[in-house]
Amino acid sequence: MEFRILGPLQVVEGDASVDVAGSKRRVLLALLVLRANEIVRSDWLIEQLWAERPPANAAAALHSHVSRLRKALGPDMLARREWGYVLRVAPELIDLRRFECLLAEAEPLPARERAAKLAEALAVWRGDPLADLALEPALERDVAHLEELRLATVERRIDADLEVGRGAELVAELEALIAENLLREHLRWQLILSLYRAGRQAEALEVFRETRRVLADELGLEPSPALKELETAILRQDPAIAGIPPASGRPIAEPGLRGGRRRRVYGGAVAVLCVGVITAVAAVVGTGGTHGARPRSASVARRRSAHTNRAKPASIADDFGDQTIDTLIWTTWAEGTGASARQANGRLVFSIAADATFESRFNSVSINVGTQCKFPGEFDARVDYTLLSWPAGNGATVSLAAFQTGPVDLISRTTSSKYGDFYTTWPGGGSLPLADASGSLRISRSGSRVRTYVLHHGRWIVLGTQTISGQIWIGMMLASNADEWQRMRVSASFDDFRVTGADPICPPGAQPPGG
Repeated sequence: MEFRILGPLQVVEGDASVDVAGSKRRVLLALLVLRANEIVRSDWLIEQLWAERPPANAAAALHSHVSRLRKALGPDMLARREWGYVLRVAPELIDLRRFECLLAEAEPLPARERAAKLAEALAVWRGDPLADLALEPALERDVAHLEELRLATVERRIDADLEVGRGAELVAELEALIAENLLREHLRWQLILSLYRAGRQAEALEVFRETRRVLADELGLEPSPALKELETAILRQDPAIAGIPPASGRPIAEPGLRGGRRRRVYGGAVAVLCVGVITAVAAVVGTGGTHGARPRSASVARRRSAHTNRAKPASIADDFGDQTIDTLIWTTWAEGTGASARQANGRLVFSIAADATFESRFNSVSINVGTQCKFPGEFDARVDYTLLSWPAGNGATVSLAAFQTGPVDLISRTTSSKYGDFYTTWPGGGSLPLADASGSLRISRSGSRVRTYVLHHGRWIVLGTQTISGQIWIGMMLASNADEWQRMRVSASFDDFRVTGADPICPPGAQPPGG
């Protein structure tokens, strides 16, 4: 029987899938697979499955779920111990363990063979880890670690490709990865080097300047020493980064490539697992995306090299520090009556009056502020919000939206008299029950796939994914529909907004002086 968690949770026996029904049992199985051949304490499993709301007889409820898992998996696979349970399964029957063993096998290989072995390891993945359970709080930390593990492995594979002199063929892949991981410095280092090796020196330096700006705006940081070393090497056209392997066939020593030590530490941990000692994932390298710091002013910035037609990143940002809404950046519209937006004290404040009336088409009332510019390609938009006047069960939603003539994608913080407080995405996405009074929302598009996120405990959680092509403008919204509206005044504010994308299409005059 094979267990697969590098994608949606699957249990396979021969050519047939084993049905594991019920969300609680699937979460329980995922927790046990991640800790296969280890005794997992019953009290810890209860805490993970029910958090602060365990049933009256939680131990019996857990035992019931375990019993049903035994019926699905067979009586010998899931064993009871005095203080918990253990899933007994050979490591090679778990896709994560096979992946880890391939990583260990790649470690001592020359760069060309190492790149191929790492590509083989990445082919084990079927999609996002535990994709059908990614919104379950019990699996949040494990899913984050697995996502980081995959991205770190992609970086290692690209490092190996760079060691043998590759460059131009990596550019498109790296640009797509950076669109999903804007603050990942090592990916940017790899893109700069790849552009330089492709004969696109001016673009490589432009990416470095853009990286400096992004890090300063988002984190208040300078580029890492490795990035600065690479810029210096490009400016002096150092032959060591030219990408031509030396006659000996040994890898080129490239400025700033510090991956060797990290690979040895990680590979050593996995090698122990592959010789038969079952252990947890022992290392995760690199750093992930971090929510940005407050921008200093409203701006629209657009950059294009004078020597190329290649699209360049552009940003629209606003900290709402002015007294009025900047019409060079924003357009405002309302549905129904009684909804309004104003700017005050560094916030964009949205309100709906208690006696608001609803428009007839969708039976809704809303106030919307959207960008004048539209994004025809990839983008990444995020905003912070705070609930101001927000009675319980008021039926209103605070949203970040991707608008288009046709499809619309929303990520919302909602309060419902029926369902309580939660985050949700529309259409066709997930929900996450949280009662936050403030938070951060995000929408991004890579290719034609649009993803919606909410920031929770410092990590962006994906709530939904759908396909939207065409030009999109980004907006903020406070809305309600007649079915949920409780006729109580509500207000909420947005106090940081940023969208980054390639070559936005802006109407005449929409770009401020100097933009």
